[in-house]
Order: sequence, then C-alpha cells, then structure tokens
Amino acid sequence: MKKFNVGVVGVGHIANAFHIPSFIKNKSVKKIYIFDVEKENLKKNSKKFKFLKTFTNFKKMILENNINILSICTPPAFHFKYILEGIKYNLNMIVEKPFVTSSKQLNYIRKKLRTKKINCYCAYHQRYRPISAKIKKIIQNKKIGKIYYVNIIYRRFRGIPKHSKFFSLKKYSGGGPLIDIGTHYFDLIGWFLNFPKIKNYQNYSLKKIFSSKKKIQTSPFKKFENEEMATGHFELNNGCVIKYELSYALNVKDEISNIEIFGTEGMIKWPEGKMVLIKNNKRLNKKIRFSRKKASQIQTDNFIKSLSGKFQKSDLNEINFTVSLIEKLYKSTR
Repeated sequence: MKKFNVGVVGVGHIANAFHIPSFIKNKSVKKIYIFDVEKENLKKNSKKFKFLKTFTNFKKMILENNINILSICTPPAFHFKYILEGIKYNLNMIVEKPFVTSSKQLNYIRKKLRTKKINCYCAYHQRYRPISAKIKKIIQNKKIGKIYYVNIIYRRFRGIPKHSKFFSLKKYSGGGPLIDIGTHYFDLIGWFLNFPKIKNYQNYSLKKIFSSKKKIQTSPFKKFENEEMATGHFELNNGCVIKYELSYALNVKDEISNIEIFGTEGMIKWPEGKMVLIKNNKRLNKKIRFSRKKASQIQTDNFIKSLSGKFQKSDLNEINFTVSLIEKLYKSTR
C-alpha cells in the first residue's frame, strides 16, 4: 500500500474539525504536518493531535518532509496563493471551499495545471453525504421525473461564523453566506443535474440587523462588511429554476437548512431523505434509507484512493460552475 505524507495549510476550525481527523483515520496516510502563520492555531492543534509536527514556514514544511498531499484550509483569499505553491512543488491538493474567489484565478490555475499530473480538488463535502449519492441516483433514474424547480433554504437566527476573524471581512472571506453557504449548495445542485449552463440570474444581498452602531455590538465582530442574507434565483438552460435564501442573521423562530427538489413525478427533501412520489394523482410518501458515515471521511478516502490508481485529471469545469455562478450573482446584486 502506497503511503502519503500530508501537509495541512491553515489549521483553524475547518482543518481541526474535518480535514485532520479524516487524514488521521485513513490508513494510507503516513505522517501529517501542519503549517499556520498564527502560532496559537498550531499550539491548539499540536495539543489536540499530539503527533503533528508544526511549521510557521511553508517552504520549510514542504522541502523537509517529502509532502505528497497539500490540504488547503486557509481563509478563501489565500487559497489561490497556496494552490500555486502546490502546483510549483507538484503536490496533489484538496482545497477547502470556496476553491478560489474569482473566475480569473480559476482560469490561471487551469492554465498552470495543463502540463502537470496533479490531482487538484475542491472539498465540496456535501456531495459525499450518503444521502446525496442516493438522491443523485434517484434523479438520474428519473424516479421523480424531470426536475424543474429547486428551493434552497438556509436560515440562521444569529449564525455568523465566529470561529475565525476572517469571516467578517470581504477581502479575506470573499463575502457572506452567498459564497460561504452557496458554494456548497450550488455545487450540490450542479452535481445532481450534471452541471448545466446558466441562462439567467439575479441576487439580492441584505444587511439590516447589524447595520447600526448599536446593533453591531451584539455581533461577534466589531466590523462586519458582508451581507447577512442573500436571496435570489438562477435559471438553467434546461428550464429548471433554482431559488435560494441563505442567511447568517435572520429574525426567525426556527433555523432551517434544506433543499427541496421538485420533479414532474414527485419531490425530494435533502438532507432528510423525504420523498414524495405521485401515482394516479395521489401522493406516496417514501423515506430514503442511507448510512450515517461522515461526508468528510468519505471524501478524504476517495481522494486518496484516486491517487493510488490511474492518474485522473481534476475536472475544473465542475468547480467553474460554482465559482463563476457566485461571481455573477454578486455582480448582479440589487
């Protein structure tokens, strides 16, 4: 069995909760090294995962430890920089979402990867939920007919991520829930429907709760530049309409996170796995059965398995679907 050395770049909440534990559990991973410019993050991780060797110098970590895989978990604004470093050192990469914050960056990466045999993937881990795989198969087999409408709802009362100071500043985060949450959900819809082309789109970004000096005091940040909520729609070339409502802060009684997928012969609700089939104009309620294995572990295992077999060029066209869509939605904002 081929063994891999992993270098984790940026060891805040995402790396701590998902990437590092998944690599630890994979039997093909030999050693894990961690890099961060903030010593406090390194201290926390080395205490939790005692065998990790820490670095504040990226180049030193790469050159001294025969790294095979780069796991990039920095704030979004720094992804581009470290992806280019990974290309420079011919490293396979798994990059936390959003992959990059602009189509220009993605096109430059695409150009750089043309002559390289590097697997470079985005951590769209919602695809790897067992329920997601089941729903994709149901849609492909047309069990609920042709998909014509999708409703995405992500509502939080006071849910601005506070595990990183970078979430409040646009130059680091790329934006608010539209890019942070939308990246996952838009990719999932694209994946379900085989990444069709976008026909038209419109976004509305709202910031009403923490807009005053008085109310910002109740925010986890002294300064919050991004939208609190984004709502809008986009239409696919096949006629399917996707409506979305994504919020960090909304005055709601119940917090909700789901996707409703409507077809001509029924509907599915993700991630609960509830399904309704229409027979003779009557509703038949079904429950999709699925395992509870962690998506982040399935994703990591699949990524490493792909490195042991025949080389597969990363499909950056799939990544482009979400990167370019979110970029267009921000530009269309009213």
